[in-house]
Amino acid sequence: MNYLNFLIPTLESTGGLGYWLVFLIAFFESFAFVGTLIPGSILIYLAGFMSSRGYLNIVTLIWFTAAGAALGDGLSYLLGTKGKRFFHNENKFLKLSHLEKGEQFFHKHGPKSVFFGRFIGPLRPIIPFIAGLSKMDKRIFFLWNISSVLLWSVLHLLVGYFFGSAINIIEAWTTRAGLIIVSFGTALAIIWLLLKKSRPAFAFLKLSFVSVRERVRSSSLAKNFASKYPVQARFFSSRFNMEKFSGMPLSFISISFIYVLFLFFGSVQSALSSSAIALSDKRIADLMFSFRDLELVGFFTWVILLAKWQVIAVFAITATLIMRLWRKEFYIPALWATAAAAELFSYLGRLAFYRPRPESSFYFKTTSSFPSSHSVMATAFYGFIVYVLVRNSKNWGRKTNIIFSGMAIILGIGFGALYLGESFLSDVWGGYLLGILCLMTGISLAEFLKTREKMQIASPDANAKTLSIILAVFYFVFYANFSERYHPALSVAASNQSSVRIADAVGIFESGKIPQLTEKLFGDKTQPLSFIIVAKNDDSLISSMKQSGWLLADRTDIGTVLKLVKAEFFNQNYEEAPMTPSFWNAGVNYMGFEKPTAAMDIYSRHHLRIWKTDFVTAGGRVYVGTVRLDTVKWIFMHKSNPDADAERELLFSDLNAAGEITESKKLQFTEPIAASGDLSETPFFTDGKAYEIILK
Repeated sequence: MNYLNFLIPTLESTGGLGYWLVFLIAFFESFAFVGTLIPGSILIYLAGFMSSRGYLNIVTLIWFTAAGAALGDGLSYLLGTKGKRFFHNENKFLKLSHLEKGEQFFHKHGPKSVFFGRFIGPLRPIIPFIAGLSKMDKRIFFLWNISSVLLWSVLHLLVGYFFGSAINIIEAWTTRAGLIIVSFGTALAIIWLLLKKSRPAFAFLKLSFVSVRERVRSSSLAKNFASKYPVQARFFSSRFNMEKFSGMPLSFISISFIYVLFLFFGSVQSALSSSAIALSDKRIADLMFSFRDLELVGFFTWVILLAKWQVIAVFAITATLIMRLWRKEFYIPALWATAAAAELFSYLGRLAFYRPRPESSFYFKTTSSFPSSHSVMATAFYGFIVYVLVRNSKNWGRKTNIIFSGMAIILGIGFGALYLGESFLSDVWGGYLLGILCLMTGISLAEFLKTREKMQIASPDANAKTLSIILAVFYFVFYANFSERYHPALSVAASNQSSVRIADAVGIFESGKIPQLTEKLFGDKTQPLSFIIVAKNDDSLISSMKQSGWLLADRTDIGTVLKLVKAEFFNQNYEEAPMTPSFWNAGVNYMGFEKPTAAMDIYSRHHLRIWKTDFVTAGGRVYVGTVRLDTVKWIFMHKSNPDADAERELLFSDLNAAGEITESKKLQFTEPIAASGDLSETPFFTDGKAYEIILK
């Protein structure tokens, strides 16, 4: 890895020459067989990272990288046209075995191998040579090649731009950002798998529908109805005609529209009037905030910009021109109508139903958060693009990939709005519903215009493919440039927690507004608080707990989760293992402490979860907490010892024995509770008492 220590200062000192250095890296990394010796991908990641630090412009960098890669591939193709007389197994670099692997891949995938081969490291510098060797048509080769180098350059540079530390590039994936990405990626993988395997199910449903329809039509009841009421019978029969859009498709869309409309108005009522929904929204927003990572903030900012009106407008213009090239003009009015409806109804919704944005919002905005304008536009506009592409694709695998990609974009935009604190969960849900309504309207309009089309279907423009690629590249360049220049005002929320002066820590519960019980994610009440702690500050609290034998738990990220899995697998101890979150007063616990049991293993721990309040007494900040003994079943799945009082007394005894308590008082905090468990909560019992303690 010594070359990294050389590359970083080199890129920092070269200025404009850095672009040419990256050009040469991309060139040699793509040149026939030489590229197998150069760690080009890692170097391109690092160039993207240097761009994020301001040394290189990301848009210019993309062009230089793509140009270098394209030139390397082009010369490799030209070299391939000269034959394979230079290749022998005894050669050190130009081995015949390397060539044979590339030939197998090329013959299996055909021209598409030029595109896919670029993303497979060992084959990247070989496939262009094989294409030349196979006498592949130059125009087809350069069409696939230019498409692949542009996408490859953008992806590699953006990975480095967002998730890079030049020395610790891998560590970027062991942060909380990595955990979010892995979880989100897993969900998308499941969706993709379901879509891939869904064709037999759709075929079965269609066959079943046709069978039932014919059986109903041939029944004596249907025949009698048709003879008595021929007009009504024809109307109902046409509603189930699957060959015309005005039949079964329109009937299904109409019923779905009414259903989604009722769902939307129900979500409006719940979001604005249900305290349970509001509190759940706050808990989820706080949970997202606890996983916030600056690198991922940058990534999701780029993602949600896909739903920004400027980006949508340029995309719509680009799509309009491409549709004209392919003689699909009847989609154009529906496309613009869908986008306009989404923007209009999103704006009207925010005017009619004002709701403040989450306090944890990363960017400063004063407009209403309901409905989420990002999810409205994402669902309507990108849903319509998916509809057009699927409607004009005959291959099931291609349809599956299109639907999956569209869902990934739509879900990613909605999740980005949640992650950045732009909207609450119910805002995103309401936005999806409103977007679906706009989408169904747009699809209906498109199908209506298609059936009204009187002209014969014209052939696409002769240069439709080439011009479409050029237009797509133009859009991506605009999007990258717009995203790079997008710098909205940050939230003006105070960085320090507010303070409310009180005389007595226990007095905050007397009004009944501050809850005495902890909560689950969706508001169900559970174990009562067992400690009310007054400490000078966070450091003082952590120090007192450490002196008492209780260690601060690690924050949950992919690195600590993997460390926890390793500890469980090898039965090792992990003293600061991360803890599952818990909720109180609609907020996630601020920090956690743990103490090993006598077994000194990973499977059982005494856990203290702490919440930091806004209240301050003469002795310091007021913290509240619950303590219990958790036994791990697997990673974060655990069960708790039902005797909550024993854990309370253990912690008090440890603090007292360490001499960390200056004052203490045991009080009857709640009524005695004996709660039975469910699938997500083990049973517990307590006498309802709690300790009020002041730490030294």
